[in-house]
Amino acid sequence: MVSFTIRKRWLILIPAMLMLQQIVFGQHHNKPDSLLLQLKIANNDSARVHLNVELSRFYSTDNLSKALHFAEDAVEIAGKTENNSTLSFALLNIGNVYFTQGLFELALKQYYQYLEIQKAEGNKKGIASALINIGAVSLNLNNFEKARDNFEEALKTFEELSLKSGNSKYSHEIITSYNNLGIACQNLKEQKESEEYYRRGISLARKTIGQPTLLANLLNNLGSLYLDQKKMPEAYIAINEALKIRLLIPDKNGQGQSYRTLAMYYIGLGNRTKALEYLYKGLDLARSVGNISLQSFLIEKLFTEYDKTGNSDSALKYHIILKALNDTMNNEETQRELTRIELTSQFNEKENLRKIEQKRKEVQYLAIGVSMLLLLAIISLLFLLSQNRLKRLRLEKDNANLASENLELEKAVLKQELDLRNKELTTNVMYLVQKNEYITDIAERVISIKKNLSDSNSNVIDKLISDLQSNSDDKVWKEFEIRFQEVHQDFYSRLNARFPDLTPNEKKLAAFLRLNMTTKDISAITFQSPDSIKIARSRLRKKLGLPQEANIIAFLENV
Repeated sequence: MVSFTIRKRWLILIPAMLMLQQIVFGQHHNKPDSLLLQLKIANNDSARVHLNVELSRFYSTDNLSKALHFAEDAVEIAGKTENNSTLSFALLNIGNVYFTQGLFELALKQYYQYLEIQKAEGNKKGIASALINIGAVSLNLNNFEKARDNFEEALKTFEELSLKSGNSKYSHEIITSYNNLGIACQNLKEQKESEEYYRRGISLARKTIGQPTLLANLLNNLGSLYLDQKKMPEAYIAINEALKIRLLIPDKNGQGQSYRTLAMYYIGLGNRTKALEYLYKGLDLARSVGNISLQSFLIEKLFTEYDKTGNSDSALKYHIILKALNDTMNNEETQRELTRIELTSQFNEKENLRKIEQKRKEVQYLAIGVSMLLLLAIISLLFLLSQNRLKRLRLEKDNANLASENLELEKAVLKQELDLRNKELTTNVMYLVQKNEYITDIAERVISIKKNLSDSNSNVIDKLISDLQSNSDDKVWKEFEIRFQEVHQDFYSRLNARFPDLTPNEKKLAAFLRLNMTTKDISAITFQSPDSIKIARSRLRKKLGLPQEANIIAFLENV
């Protein structure tokens, strides 16, 4: 049982179940040599954390330096595991080590960190247990309102959990909360509320098997409250019942606490004989269990009582004992205070180093973040540039497609225009053919008339016929050639370039064939017989290097 010095020094604060169980656990398990050997061969972080915690518990009562060393190692290893359950275990342990040595501010930091993890995990029992431990620290720091708030919140949670479970699983925690709330309210002078909490705790403890220590503590605390209220009969009943329970357990330290409270009861009644009797009984037990704080209180009361009665020798005796005991306590307290200062300094130094490391990491993370932002900006810029380039390429492609479409349209227009001109040219040629046929017909008629004319007139007719045929041939061809060149400007130049050995008549024939004219039409326009045209066509095919099966017209269209 961990005792605490608060304003009402005879009140017994019940620590959180987790805290009490873990301290006891460490004191009754393996020897340190065995634990150190196991720690040396442990092959996983979880096992190392638990072994360090056990070692810190083992040394928690007699070697604070070692206890903290192992507790800190446990926290450090647990922090690297990223396992909240393991880290919580280590934090609660180091908080308990600080707490038992009176380093309440340091313990508070660990408990709050433990509390945050429990909240993040949604562990209601862990949250409530953390609040009880925080409340215990607040009581020791005389922050009674804060302690009361923490205990009330813990009690509410434990009652909800108990209601859900439908059994007495959380009775111990609820009883503990009632007791500690009673102490907080008693120190806040809220006597009515304090009595109500004590009575609730006593009622539940009576119904719960295996809770005699809790029941005795509650009864003793209720007795102290009645003493404050000058309710002497009620105080005696509660204190006496607590003593009977402690005598049965047995609980020597608790018996000493009961004797102290009974002594205060009889001092309140003015019964110095009974008061001295219980002061002596309490002192004997306090000495046997080594409770220096209780010894100091009882010796001080003995000195006061003997001094009041004028018993100088006894008063002097206990004054000397008290002075020696106080000197011992002061020396021990001084040593503890120096230890606290040293440990607090070490903790602050480590905390500063941790903050520096955290700051370094933050700067590193910031640098990484800035780098990532810059990289993202560069990627975004490159993406925008690529999108713009893609848009430009698409635009160029669209323009090219448009240009291609325009070109195709122009080609189509030119083809239509060419077809139109070819049609016009063909029409003109057909007109020339018809005209030539008409001239030929006239010439033939004149020839038929020539038979009935004299020789002199016959010569005139022959010359007329010759002029008609000659002029018609030249005019027809020249007119055809002009119109053909207008439509097919580069035909002759390409034909000459590829086939320079062609004769003028062969070129004419090639032009006629280019227009897909028939042998009959060509015969009519050239005044040659169809057979002659066929022969000329065959010679032209050979000069062009075309096989018999090749289409000469298709070939000339592609020249």
